[in-house]
Amino acid sequence: MGYTGVELREWVTAQVNVEESKEAENLATEERRLQREEEQRQIADKAQAELLSRQDIKAAQEAERRERLKWEEISLEQAKLEQQEQLRVLELEQQKELKLSELKLVEKKLENNEAGSGSDSDANGREANASSSRT
Repeated sequence: MGYTGVELREWVTAQVNVEESKEAENLATEERRLQREEEQRQIADKAQAELLSRQDIKAAQEAERRERLKWEEISLEQAKLEQQEQLRVLELEQQKELKLSELKLVEKKLENNEAGSGSDSDANGREANASSSRT
């Protein structure tokens, strides 16, 4: 190279500056790469958290839907039982009315029999009185 003294020192200083500049550039490039990786990691973490949140929301919605269906089934079953109970009460009322009608019919038959027996005994009594007065 043929540099001596001051020229050599300037050349060495220039080379050192070039190397330091390259190293600084490499360092800056590495820092930018690390920063991009960190940003990508944060984006991935945020996406994962969002996904989990959506899954949690979906799971909660599904649980709520199942709970609502369960209550609807219970309500339907309760309505069915109430309807059966109303039918049973209505049937019992009809049976009661039928029994009352039967009892009234039996009572009327008894009254008619008693009235018939009473008129027969009155007629028999009049006949007996008429026979005894003739004798």
